[in-house]
Amino acid sequence: EFRRVLFRSCALPDAADWGELHNELHAPAIIYTYGTFMVKLGQAVTALIAGWILAGIGYDGMAEVQTEAASNGIFNANWIMCVAGGILIILAAIPYHLTKEEHADIISKLEVRRAGK
Repeated sequence: EFRRVLFRSCALPDAADWGELHNELHAPAIIYTYGTFMVKLGQAVTALIAGWILAGIGYDGMAEVQTEAASNGIFNANWIMCVAGGILIILAAIPYHLTKEEHADIISKLEVRRAGK
């Protein structure tokens, strides 16, 4: 959880700076709102998928002890989803290649633009 909060809190201001440089609109609230909405949407989709998986593997919420097939299914779904999620996150992060140098350049350009207004 901490890493997700840390990533969001670091990446969103950078996105607001980038957006201001290219669109001349400083809108961090819109960026944060969109980011928060996407997190909530992701949680809802994840809960839906988890429900489908549990239904598919034969999980019985009322049973005192799960069947072996259900226990194995839960174990397998857990590691498979973690690996698949990790791969998707890596693929989603590949286009985001804003380096410290590029961000410093953006900030310096914004400071010049703001000083001129």
